[in-house]
Amino acid sequence: MVDGVRLPDDSSLTDNEKAWVEFIRLASGGNDPAPTLKAIQALRKALEPE
Repeated sequence: MVDGVRLPDDSSLTDNEKAWVEFIRLASGGNDPAPTLKAIQALRKALEPE
């Protein structure tokens, strides 16, 4: 489990989920920004297959 992160079913995070959390931490410069609609839309667009 990543500190402060809880899944709805209270199960542990997978290794891939932990890696994504670390990636987001790196991408945000160690900051903890709130998820805004604009940020979520930008991330979704960046992850869309071409």
